[in-house]
Parts: sequence; C-alpha cells; structure tokens
Amino acid sequence: MGDLILNIGKLIKEYEDGTIIEKTDTAKADDLYSINQVIELYPLLSKHIITNAINNGDLKVTWVGNKRYFNLSDIDDYLSQKQVKVVNDVPEKLDSWRNNR
Repeated sequence: MGDLILNIGKLIKEYEDGTIIEKTDTAKADDLYSINQVIELYPLLSKHIITNAINNGDLKVTWVGNKRYFNLSDIDDYLSQKQVKVVNDVPEKLDSWRNNR
C-alpha cells in the first residue's frame, strides 16, 4: 500500500514538473498546460507577462488548487490580440520635433 502511494506521489510530481505532458501534434483543444510548459512552448512569454495578462483579464486561466493551467488556444488568442493591438496603435506618420518644420 505504501508503494502505491509513493508511486502516485511520484506521478503527481512528474505531472507538476511537466515531464509527462509534452506538446504533440495530436494535442487536444482541452489539454491544460502549466505556466512553465507554456513558457517552454512560447519563449516570447515570461511569467511576468502571463501574470499581468491574467490580472488584466486578457488571458483565461484555470486554477487547480494554487496552480495555474492554460489552454493553448487561449494563449494563441491572447497573442493574436496583442499583435493586432500593436499594429493598430502605430500611426501612419509619427509626429516628432524633427518633422514639425
């Protein structure tokens, strides 16, 4: 009985560390990924960026206990929203003291 509990504990620890779950081409839309796995899959993101997005309500998160998990489709949606915002916020002509003659 003790070995069973020990093995379950090891499996949970491996799951939390991300050694079991890997991104594959057959990943389901409802698969959840930890924040560390998201950072590995999307090197552009950091914990700080993700935490700010959660706090601002820009990124959906699933809480399991005190751990944060994400759907990859939500991450993709967040990144595409940010990309559109950056493109739309750049004016055609930048006003500067250099071109105000």
